[in-house]
Amino acid sequence: MRIAALDLGSNSFLLLIAEVENSKILKVIHDEQRVTRLGQGVHKSRSFHPDALKRAEACFSDYKKIIDDYDVDIVQAVSTSAARDVKNKDEFIELGKKYSIPIQIISGQLEAQLTYKGSVNKEDENVSVIDVGGGSTEIIGINNNEIKGFSLDIGSVRLAEIHNALDTVSSDCLMKIDNYILKEIEKHKNKLPEINKAIAVAGTPTTLSCILQEIEFDVKKVESYFISLDELKIMREKLSKMDLESRKKLKGIHPDRADVLPCGISILKNICEYFNLNGFSVSCQGVRFGLALALESGEF
Repeated sequence: MRIAALDLGSNSFLLLIAEVENSKILKVIHDEQRVTRLGQGVHKSRSFHPDALKRAEACFSDYKKIIDDYDVDIVQAVSTSAARDVKNKDEFIELGKKYSIPIQIISGQLEAQLTYKGSVNKEDENVSVIDVGGGSTEIIGINNNEIKGFSLDIGSVRLAEIHNALDTVSSDCLMKIDNYILKEIEKHKNKLPEINKAIAVAGTPTTLSCILQEIEFDVKKVESYFISLDELKIMREKLSKMDLESRKKLKGIHPDRADVLPCGISILKNICEYFNLNGFSVSCQGVRFGLALALESGEF
């Protein structure tokens, strides 16, 4: 079965087209992401910004052409944190319909389950998944043979906008960001799984992996790359001191992700410190892969 699975996040839209059979992805036919910044201003206004909807529509238009070229059997999109938070979500869903892309807004719990399903090849009680999005962060683990995930209202875009940390970030501002993240973790500390080792997914860890290796994105070099807590601390300090234009010039960084990267790294740093992790492995998979598997098996 050929499936087009889309993950419409607060910062980027991801499109996976894959051949899926017997709960396995046999072949990745097409896999790409576009930074759309759908979550622009959402934390403050609780509405999609008109400019964000224009960027979303432009992406839908391009993605529809790609989907049509590959003659897929099923098309399904899911939208996450930003869409959960807004009053004008129907306007966004109608945009998807215009381009034959059905959109379902999913809960943080389902997002977490799809992320785990897509990024962990075998259910392993010792592995947890950290998914740093633009609007929220999911922490997922296995508890009594059941995937348990929790969504925290901390994301790279959300934090950067709240703390006006889109360019050079001062030490005082970083301290405020750390405190904000820790308060959010503390709210959910009794629900969160124990983490012994972790996989991190989404744009923050994959981009950081490219910067550390001084490469343009290469899935073979990024997948399973280990990033240590010490590297997180060093890179956050380095990137925070750089102005935005200098950050954009770094090898391996998408220019549209440069402004929120220090906040994304801050989330990973604080989670590692909170759970006494010395780092994590990077995965290029996540919600879209889990969605493709769930669609093939009839679970979604």
